[in-house]
Amino acid sequence: MTRDLTISDFTVGQEVVVVWERNRRQVDTVKITKVGRKWVEILDGRYRFQPPNLWLDAGNGWSAGRVWLSRQEYQAATDRQLVWGTLRRLVMDSLAVPSHLSTEQLEQITKLLEGDKPC
Repeated sequence: MTRDLTISDFTVGQEVVVVWERNRRQVDTVKITKVGRKWVEILDGRYRFQPPNLWLDAGNGWSAGRVWLSRQEYQAATDRQLVWGTLRRLVMDSLAVPSHLSTEQLEQITKLLEGDKPC
């Protein structure tokens, strides 16, 4: 996981990637047009976002999309979500303990998924 971004991480002219909420297949690279004290603007102020929350604000109370620092970052997050979805489906669809996994392997998987939090 990356650190939280702050306003100082952005500069005018910097390119960012936008995944539009209305059509998640539309991914555009745009330049930052203004960096204020609280908001970062793109597309000449039509949209803005506030770090560390990278959801676009169109000024009407709904999010127009999500900003990513690069296409690689967006693709990595998308890939991660797909793998997680597959894992969840495999676990949810399984009525019995998978016979090919040992108790030790299941314990390892459990510890990985728990992270630092207790059961």
